[in-house]
Amino acid sequence: MRPPDNDKKDDAMLRPILLATAAALALTSAAPALAADHDAAAVHARTLVLDSHVDVPADLGVGAHEAAVDSDGQVDLPKLERGGVDAAVLAVFVAQGPRTPEGYAQARKDADAKLTAIRAIAERHPDRAVLALKADDVEAAAEAGKRAIVVGFLNAYPFGEDVWPATRACRRSSTIRATCRTPNSTPSPPRAGSYRSSPSVPIWSG
Repeated sequence: MRPPDNDKKDDAMLRPILLATAAALALTSAAPALAADHDAAAVHARTLVLDSHVDVPADLGVGAHEAAVDSDGQVDLPKLERGGVDAAVLAVFVAQGPRTPEGYAQARKDADAKLTAIRAIAERHPDRAVLALKADDVEAAAEAGKRAIVVGFLNAYPFGEDVWPATRACRRSSTIRATCRTPNSTPSPPRAGSYRSSPSVPIWSG
């Protein structure tokens, strides 16, 4: 018979091993549940998913680029639905051009065409899309199983030298706006030595 002291020592040595084994078994049995909680598809499904910037073609809403067509473009309703994307910010963007009355007029015409086409998505497909002007609209659309279409103004060139018309227009029709996208964006204060008539000269202090 072993002395009692040896039994106590053996018990003391075995206890950590038994506890570690029990913990390992518990983690092994819980692994499937933990994996399910962190599964990318499951997280995606329970998250409000928003694409914060989508470039749109000049002929958005026409022919192959109609919103209901699974097109060659970046985003359309079939892609948003298939990908589980709840909302998308579609950009009203016009590249910087000549800072002249004629240049501003053409830019405004191009911007108006894109804005009309973006707004038309919800108008043509009210069963699938909603024009979202505030955060609550995005959440409501997701709860209804629809896609939230958010208008984003990018570059205020279409509004000429005065930012206030751009601000008023954005308040009426968009949620996201960035008036200056590139160093030569309009409107902006001139940098020393720059020429405001040239679209290629940085005038946002570089």
